[in-house]
Amino acid sequence: MINKFLDFILFLLIVLIPLQMIMVDLFKIFPGPWKEFLLVLAVVLWFAKGIIDKKLAIKKTKINLPLCLFVFWSIFLLLVDINNFGRNILGLRNLLEYSLVFLLAVNLIKNRSWLKKYILLILLIGVVVATLNSYLYIFKEELFVNINRTIAPGYPPLNITRLGRMAPLLFMGAEYYAYYMAMIACLLAGFLLFVKSKLLKIILMIGVGSVILSLLLTHTRAGVLALFVAFIFYGLRYNRKLLVAFIILILIGSTFLPPKMYQRYVSGVLGGSLPLRLYVTRDAFLVAVTSPVWGIGLGNVGAAAVVHNRLSTPHNYYATLALQTGFIGLMLYLSILWIFLKTSINVFRRIEGGYFKGLMAGMIMFFIAFSVVALFGGGEGYLTAPFFWLFGGFVIILDRDVGKENMVPVKS
Repeated sequence: MINKFLDFILFLLIVLIPLQMIMVDLFKIFPGPWKEFLLVLAVVLWFAKGIIDKKLAIKKTKINLPLCLFVFWSIFLLLVDINNFGRNILGLRNLLEYSLVFLLAVNLIKNRSWLKKYILLILLIGVVVATLNSYLYIFKEELFVNINRTIAPGYPPLNITRLGRMAPLLFMGAEYYAYYMAMIACLLAGFLLFVKSKLLKIILMIGVGSVILSLLLTHTRAGVLALFVAFIFYGLRYNRKLLVAFIILILIGSTFLPPKMYQRYVSGVLGGSLPLRLYVTRDAFLVAVTSPVWGIGLGNVGAAAVVHNRLSTPHNYYATLALQTGFIGLMLYLSILWIFLKTSINVFRRIEGGYFKGLMAGMIMFFIAFSVVALFGGGEGYLTAPFFWLFGGFVIILDRDVGKENMVPVKS
C-alpha cells in the first residue's frame, strides 16, 4: 500500500513540472521556484522508496550514456564559468533540471493508465486554450487587447491587434504559444490517425482544426514551419493520405487569414528577416569554431551577434549550444534528440494499433517539430522544453515495455 501511494505521488511530482510551467506561462499563477521544489521532493521520495524496497538502482536505457556525459559536461562548464552563472542565457540549469525529469520518469513511472490520463489532460488544456484564444482574437478584439495589456504591459500595443501578430496572445508570448500549439497539434494528429470511433475522429478533427487555426493566427513562421515539416515527414514516410489532407486543410484555412499574415511570411523569406538570421547563425558557428571544445562561456552568446543590433542571440538553439557547451555538448545533445526520435519510430513499428500507436505517431511528429523549432530559436526557456524530456521518458518507457498487455508486437 505504501509503495503504491509513493508511486502515485512520485508520478504526480514528475508530471507536475511541465504543468507548473503551463500555469506560469498561460495563467500567471504559481510563479517562483516550484520546479526546483518538485524536483528535490521527487528525488528525496525516490531515495526513501529505495530504502523501503531495499533497492535503489537506475534502470538501463539506451540513452543513459549520452545523457550522463551531457549532464557531467554541463555541470563541469557551469563550475568552470560559475561567475557567469547568473547571465546564463541558454539556461543550462534548466537543461539539467529537465534531464533529471527524464531520469525520474524512466525509473519511476510504472502505471500506463496514469500516463494516458496525463496525456489527455495536456491535450484538453491545449485545445481549450487554443479555442479561447482564437475566439477572443477574432470576435472580441477589444477584450483580447485589454487582457494582454493587463497581463503583459511591456508589449507594444501594435503587436496585439488583429492587423499584426498575435503576440503576446492570451497569457503567453507568441513564439512560446506557437510552439506549444504545434506540440498539441502533433499529438492530436497522431491519435486522429488511429482511433476507430467516428465520434472520437470528429472530436479530434475539431481539436486539430482549432489548434492549427490558433497557431496560424500567431503569424509565427517558425511554429507553422515546424508543424508543416512534421506533418510532411510523417506523411511521406507513413501516410500519404494524411499529407494530402493536411495540404488541403492548410489551403482552406489560409483563405480565412488576414493579408498581413501573407506579407509577414513573404517578408520573412524574401525580405531581411531570414537572411539576417542566417548571417547571425553563420557568425555564431564561426565564433564557436574558435573554441570548439569549451565554447566561449555561458554569458557570452551575444558575442556572435554583436554586429547585428537587431538580435541579441543567434536565434538558433544549435548554434547557442555550440557557443556555450562547445561542439562536444552540441553533439551529445543531438545524440539524445536522435535517440528519442529513433526510439519513437521503432516503437511505432512494433505496435499494431490503438492508443499507443497513435501516441507514438504524435511523438514522432513532435520530435521532428521540436528539432525544426531549434533552428529558429527554441531553448530551455520555451514551454515545450520540459515536455521534450518528459515525452522522451515516455518513449523510453514504452520501448522497454512493448510486447506487454495491449501493446502487441507486429507479427512478421
